[in-house]
Amino acid sequence: MRLFLSMILIVAIASGLGWQESLAQTVGGEYFEATGHYVAGEFLAFYHRVPNPLELYGNPITEAFPDTTTGKPIQYFEKARFELHPEAPSDQRVQLSPLGEYLYVAGQSLPFPDNACRAVPPGGFQICYDFLTFFDKNGGEAQFGPPISNAEIQNRVIVQYFQRASFEFHPDLPPGRRIVLADLGLQYFTVRGEDPSLRDPVADGGIVNGIVSLKARAFLSKAVTSMEGKQTVYVIVKDQRRMPVADAIVTLAVRMPSGEESSYIVPVPTNAQGVTQYTFSFSSSQVGVAEVRVTATYENLKTQTITSFRIWW
Repeated sequence: MRLFLSMILIVAIASGLGWQESLAQTVGGEYFEATGHYVAGEFLAFYHRVPNPLELYGNPITEAFPDTTTGKPIQYFEKARFELHPEAPSDQRVQLSPLGEYLYVAGQSLPFPDNACRAVPPGGFQICYDFLTFFDKNGGEAQFGPPISNAEIQNRVIVQYFQRASFEFHPDLPPGRRIVLADLGLQYFTVRGEDPSLRDPVADGGIVNGIVSLKARAFLSKAVTSMEGKQTVYVIVKDQRRMPVADAIVTLAVRMPSGEESSYIVPVPTNAQGVTQYTFSFSSSQVGVAEVRVTATYENLKTQTITSFRIWW
């Protein structure tokens, strides 16, 4: 049991290191007033690799934060999602998520004459007319991936899906501007069930000023103890974007099965990974469940969480 709990703590702290990498990307980045978010570090360099990033990616709709599945830093934009792959070569560390593949649902196909189209790759789906012009002008397969459908009608709009994007044809717009990329980043953020608070704007001035709420998690070194001994509680504090909060003050209220309660102020604030720990001694006159109520405070913000352990003979 102790080994199992230790493994949980290691995973949690490793995730904290991922949060710290995301934090490093955020501080000192470019602030986008339209949505109230920063882009920084390798994500910012990747964003500006193209001459028209607003057209291809849109504005950021979150800060960078660790993916709940992989733990790797990601950041959502209106039309895309960036992923950071630290293990990849330097020119491939930032990659676009294949949102077209994730979100494509077949629509009503449209026939086009072969002489107005090109198959990409040879033998693949056809790209035609304005779609082909936009594709070639803006990086082609390297930027969008191969097409995964022909042109189709969806919701009365002519569209074509690619591995990493979806083109929409808007005949009401001026010539040369009639192809618009769909907001796949916004769509996937919703479909995947990401925390809506991740879209909350942050203040222009830095990540610290952008902390608007706290979340805490607590782990105990022992799930079951004898009637007396020592117990260690590990606490992780993060903000609304799942980034670590350093210098948070933590207090503990330990309630024994008898109802007797003791309070402690953890002398060491949370570190750069949002982690702190405290060991306390206890003695219980009864068997049962001991409750540990954790309160974390940062500036004028506060959050609580509860954990427990069982006292046995």
